[in-house]
Order: sequence, then C-alpha cells, then structure tokens
Amino acid sequence: IYPKDGVTKLQLAEYLVDVSPWLLPHLEGRALSIVRAPSGLAGELFFQKNYVESLPDDLHPVPIDDGYGIGLDGVAGLIALAQFGVMEIHPWGSRANDIERPDRITFDLDPDKELDWTEIVRAAANVRAVLEHLGLKSWVKTTGGKGLHVCIPLLPDLEWKEVKEFCHGIAIMMERMSPKEYTSSIAMAKRDGRVFIDYLRNGRGATSISAYSPRARDGAAVSLPVHWEELSDLPGAAVFTIKNAMERLKTQRMDPWKDFADEPQDLRAAVEKLG
Repeated sequence: IYPKDGVTKLQLAEYLVDVSPWLLPHLEGRALSIVRAPSGLAGELFFQKNYVESLPDDLHPVPIDDGYGIGLDGVAGLIALAQFGVMEIHPWGSRANDIERPDRITFDLDPDKELDWTEIVRAAANVRAVLEHLGLKSWVKTTGGKGLHVCIPLLPDLEWKEVKEFCHGIAIMMERMSPKEYTSSIAMAKRDGRVFIDYLRNGRGATSISAYSPRARDGAAVSLPVHWEELSDLPGAAVFTIKNAMERLKTQRMDPWKDFADEPQDLRAAVEKLG
C-alpha cells in the first residue's frame, strides 16, 4: 500500500496492533473520520466520515444529528480499518456520549513549504508560551507531514462555537504579535513565508490526525507525541514511520503524553483572560 516504501497492508495492520495500547485511548468512544486507499497510495484516496452498512462488522455507528459517524472498539476495530484500506484515522475532538462539548483542542501549525524546521519549532514554542500565559498546559506531537500539532485536553464544559472562537482568538493574537511569521487566514496567498495557525480543526465536525495514526503519504510516516524539549533535535515532523515508531515507543524512558488524559483543563478562565 506504500509502494515507494515497500510497506504492505499486513505491515500496516501489524503496526496498528502493536501501537494499540497508545492509539486506542485516542479513538475509543469517539466518532472517527477515515482516509481510505483501497488500492494503496498508487490508487485513489478518499475521505469518509459517515458510517455505512458496507463497513466491517468490527466498526459501529455513532449517532450524530440525523446520521451516524464511525466508531470502533478494541484491536479488532483497528484490524478492520487496515483490512478496509484505511490509511489515516481522524477522531472528533469530543466524545460520542457528549458530542456537543469538546474535550480537546488541536492547533495545527501548517507552514509554508519553504520554511525551515527551526521556524516551525519556534512557532510551536510561541503557541505554547501564549497558552501558558493564559494558564493552559499544552502537549505537542509530530503530524507525519511538515507541521506540528499543539494540543490541550479540556474539561467538556464549553460548546463548539465557544471553543472555536477561543482558538481563533489565539491565532489572531499570534498573527498580531508577528505578522511576518504567522497568519490566521486559510488563504494560501497569506501563507507565503508564514505558518498558518490552523484553528479550524476545532469546529464542530472538524477532525485532525490522531496521535499514533499513519499518514497516507510516501514515507509511511506516523503522527507521534514528543517531548517539548526534544523538538529542536528532531530533523522534521515526518521522522517517525510505521517502520521505526515502535522501536521508539518501546525504548522511550517516559511517554511524552503520559499525563495528557489525566489533566483536563478548564477553558473558561482562559477565555475570559483572552477577552
């Protein structure tokens, strides 16, 4: 399925099984969107967010409005995804039993293709500093592409609109602080030499790549949590792959996101402080 990297569907399934203790906590109990490539990267890729009866039995419907999203439970669900040609997994930022109130924020730092890695790392550090000023602790992960994700676990108190407005405010603040370095606009023309602070991942129904999920790109990279302190030592955001991620996970002294799920934060005070 990754023809340039010699990675087979079986190897993808084996990776998902091996990484399941880390991956499943980010997926279970949530609606998922998926990127499918039935013929691998050599064929057509398409994004799917709605449950259909043709999905494998180990995937189940998650009620959303008048329809259904996709849900899974356990390793069998991960294997079903691989068998069905799924190469990326994107969970909602809220839990299925409280769909209208997000319990996590993701700032997707999407850089202009010409920017150096050092500038992307600096952008992440600056987002972290702004959040800390507002009393929020954040975690970081690679995306398996070129950018980084800065993430915050939340107490599910506020609804989507309020959370998205807060994230938009952060993006605007970053842009005003350094207009030559950052943009809050999705327009590609505004991204020339800048990092787009993508707050749109935090709207209702929007999703972002899960921690530990593979990417449907040459290189077979995966999105992986990292320590803030090691960012500058990494060569880029696609350094971890299906082939080497498990070696890192099995040998790392401490999980960078060990406390992520145990430290949900109240966003209300930060919203008031941001104004």
